[in-house]
Amino acid sequence: FVLPFIAGLCDCIENILHILMLTGFMDITDFSVALSGSITNTKWLLAFVSIIAIIVMGVKKLASKKEKAVNEI
Repeated sequence: FVLPFIAGLCDCIENILHILMLTGFMDITDFSVALSGSITNTKWLLAFVSIIAIIVMGVKKLASKKEKAVNEI
């Protein structure tokens, strides 16, 4: 499951872009702001999808354990 790692990579890229813009090494243009914003949105989307996937997998695991316990009785 690689989504959290891709989200972490997006976070690193976002931070680098912010540092470049704040230090004046990179001009603050509409494109640089849009790029940084897009990476931020991608990061949070991947983080949200990862959390939902973890919840779904946990619920499935609990349901299968419960079903297994019922079948053993």
